[in-house]
Amino acid sequence: RAGCAALMESVTYLFILLVCLVGSAFFAGSETALLRIRGADLEEDVKRPKGPSVLAARELLHSLQRLLVTVLLGQNIVTTLGAAVASALAVRYLGDSWGIVVATAVMTVVTFLFGEVGPKAFAASHPKRVAYLVALPLYLIHQLLRPLHIFYDRVIDPFIERLAGPDTAPQM
Repeated sequence: RAGCAALMESVTYLFILLVCLVGSAFFAGSETALLRIRGADLEEDVKRPKGPSVLAARELLHSLQRLLVTVLLGQNIVTTLGAAVASALAVRYLGDSWGIVVATAVMTVVTFLFGEVGPKAFAASHPKRVAYLVALPLYLIHQLLRPLHIFYDRVIDPFIERLAGPDTAPQM
């Protein structure tokens, strides 16, 4: 009975790791695709009925700072959770001395290849396709984080502006 419970817990941890890896790929690919899509292409697609994802992409790109807050927060959550779960799982099977080391090494390689480089390379090659695929779910996450965006607009952005001067980057 205890063995079955431990197995189920390990399977749950592995499932959480898979979800974190998919989440990492989602956020990494989203960032690359949305930042690579050309404004003229997006505006042309907005004029033609292409569905709500095109409008969501345009809205996300309206404020690059807010988009980055959403993407980077999501990326950090899934990466941190994945590392914590991998460490717990590795410590269970390998002990304290090797568990953390193995979990760190494995998660670094797996996340780098399948959660960062692979999705970014694919998104860079197919920016419109990926941008419109991820825009709606990312927009929903973006809306859930609206209180954080308000905090960013009122506290972080003015602080950065004082340090670096006003933003001169063009907005879409």
